[in-house]
Amino acid sequence: MQDRSTFWEMHGTYLNTATYGLPPKPAFDATVAALDDWRTGRTSEDAWEASTERARATFARLINVDTNTVAVGATVSELIGLVAASLPDGARVLTVRDDFSSTIFPFAAHGHRDVHVDAVAWEQLLDAIDESYAIAVVSHVQAGSGDVADLPRLVAACRRNGVMLCVDGTQSCGWLPTDASEVDFYVCHAYKWLLSPRGSAFLAVRPERFAALVPLHAGWFATDDPNNNLFGLPSRLSSTSARRFDTSPAWFSWVGAAIALDVVASIGIDAIATHDMVLARRFCNAMQLPPPSSPIVFLNSGAAYDSLLGAGIRASVRAGRLRVSFHIYNSQADVDRTVAVLQSQ
Repeated sequence: MQDRSTFWEMHGTYLNTATYGLPPKPAFDATVAALDDWRTGRTSEDAWEASTERARATFARLINVDTNTVAVGATVSELIGLVAASLPDGARVLTVRDDFSSTIFPFAAHGHRDVHVDAVAWEQLLDAIDESYAIAVVSHVQAGSGDVADLPRLVAACRRNGVMLCVDGTQSCGWLPTDASEVDFYVCHAYKWLLSPRGSAFLAVRPERFAALVPLHAGWFATDDPNNNLFGLPSRLSSTSARRFDTSPAWFSWVGAAIALDVVASIGIDAIATHDMVLARRFCNAMQLPPPSSPIVFLNSGAAYDSLLGAGIRASVRAGRLRVSFHIYNSQADVDRTVAVLQSQ
């Protein structure tokens, strides 16, 4: 695994990637330089927009889709909101009980149109998919449990029943090898496991589904040649790519995202997955927990949070439980230090 000191500078032990990832040093430095360029007015916006396109292309490669099928935005909820708003009145939506709010709230917001959201237990999701649903919506990895969805089986079940599939990859993309080419709508914010600034999010749309989405946030950047389509009608939204669903990029976020994604791609998702899961298994073995499904691990109580923080170890508490998450910049020493604090309670 890459020498951490080359890319990351941590204050103490950081086990909180499920909340936000730490930027590689080149990505952070580039973001700061872009902010300084903005402060002094010594550059144009062209380089910042080029970073957006670079990040779009790298993300597409990471999830095995064509670059033309990827739209860029700032948040998961805004991008999933396009999907929710495009459902017909009375549509039924299937999701998982206690999935992340930004994944399911956009659909629940359409209750006034009689869009109905059914939430089932995690282990019931596959069996619950049937032709009565317009779409199934699920996080690839659950932020509240670390459970990992079986993506190929989900795709197959939805295809058999004529149901669209929307997957939130925010807690998976960056450590879990993923082929999203058969997912109808794959959304991801890059600020967690892809180590990017907030404000850099993606939506990959299967070409067969382009017509199903209304580009509600359409603006100047949603065209094939943004800087030459700044004024007036008629509408010149892209007719050949998912750019038609773009929102105007948060320039400086994309400067950092482009380089952060390059770092992730250069190390390789397979290598990252191996590294992260070795650490998660080491932690679970030491704490006598069941084998982990992902690098996101929970303890039943959050009582030890203050002790960890006092020892310079940053984790989080979610729904009353302590959550630790292991990523590329963590080491076995980080695991052992955390275990020692927890076992001293």
